[in-house]
Amino acid sequence: MKRGDYSVIIHGTVGKLDCDFILDTASSMSILKRDLFPDVIPTNPDKYVLRTATGEEVPVYGQVKLNTQLGSVSVIHTYLLADIVDECIMGLDFIEEHKVGILVAQRVIVLNGVKIPITLGSAGAVREPIHRHCERVNDQQVLAADVRRVTVETRPGWSDGESRKNQQVDDDDEPVLTRKERDRKSRWSDEAELQEDLRNIHDKTRDKLKLSSDRMKTRYDSLCNSVGFQVGDQVWLYNPKRRKGRSPKLQQDWEGPYNVITKINDVVYRIQKGPRGKFKVVHLDRLATYLEPEFS
Repeated sequence: MKRGDYSVIIHGTVGKLDCDFILDTASSMSILKRDLFPDVIPTNPDKYVLRTATGEEVPVYGQVKLNTQLGSVSVIHTYLLADIVDECIMGLDFIEEHKVGILVAQRVIVLNGVKIPITLGSAGAVREPIHRHCERVNDQQVLAADVRRVTVETRPGWSDGESRKNQQVDDDDEPVLTRKERDRKSRWSDEAELQEDLRNIHDKTRDKLKLSSDRMKTRYDSLCNSVGFQVGDQVWLYNPKRRKGRSPKLQQDWEGPYNVITKINDVVYRIQKGPRGKFKVVHLDRLATYLEPEFS
């Protein structure tokens, strides 16, 4: 059950030791590594001769019958103890004796009606010892990696070809050592922060505009005529008019004199030009104190 450099790996327990089984249909017997079971006394040491695929003879120490736990299923099986590189090899005898069904497409094996997950991994990597401080990858992490591998990422403005090209992974570009990706904020959290920032900017802008308006009003009030006029005072009225054919500089914008008839409030007055003139209600800004013109 090997494909190139990849093997079908099943995690289980033999005796009280956790190990990874390599499913090898080319092996007629299931084999355990002798170094993993130094306290087990094997039987029939001279009954078997084990040779590798290259024809080299491997020392065999005999047979052992041990309890094997795969998933939630526990069975007893007879293994060979030998000096092999892998931890455990599951051969044809185990498959035939316990009627193991292999579903590679679903990545499971069926033992006594129970589906047990399998992993497609590198046989060479299995031969290397696992550091005691490393954690074993669980099935959910393997499934998540498979989902990411077959998921096509698309972004606005990308064509189908660009999406497929982005999915392709170049092994040469992958780092040898990887570290855990930093926790990223969810998209809705970023949008909420953006809305909050815009709201703060809007409030600050409104405050500055109000402050500027108050300053302009204070300056205007300090320059305007705070005393005003009294009834009977003569005033000029600012009433600009534009006539065709005459330059604006030669036209007079102020007319008068007008008499203050009534002071309606602090800034609004009723004025009249002459005893028979029409009454006008104007703002204080359009009035100025009338002074008799001086002629030399």
